[in-house]
Amino acid sequence: MDKPRLIVVDRAGELPGGSRYVLSFVELWPERVVVRMVGLTDGVGRELAGLGLSLRDDGGHEYEWVATTSGGMVLPEEVSIGFEGPVREGARSLELGASAPGVLQRIQIT
Repeated sequence: MDKPRLIVVDRAGELPGGSRYVLSFVELWPERVVVRMVGLTDGVGRELAGLGLSLRDDGGHEYEWVATTSGGMVLPEEVSIGFEGPVREGARSLELGASAPGVLQRIQIT
């Protein structure tokens, strides 16, 4: 099994509804991109589902949302958001966005 390339972000943010989180890291797998957040409270899954989360790179390529899961083995408040991959060659950054407020986070991957 291939191992992902990990991009450590460790940056605080806030969802449009006011829920605070830390974007901990991004996993770049050959078949997907996974964005991991921690610090979210119970029940925030509905808020995330209603945001229409998106991921695109600095070249304008959109990565299709696949799934959102919550509750990690180590941290119960962890949320993982998966998008189709791989990241396109030449991409230098990713933008995690939401339909209402626009860009939530910009992530450098180079």
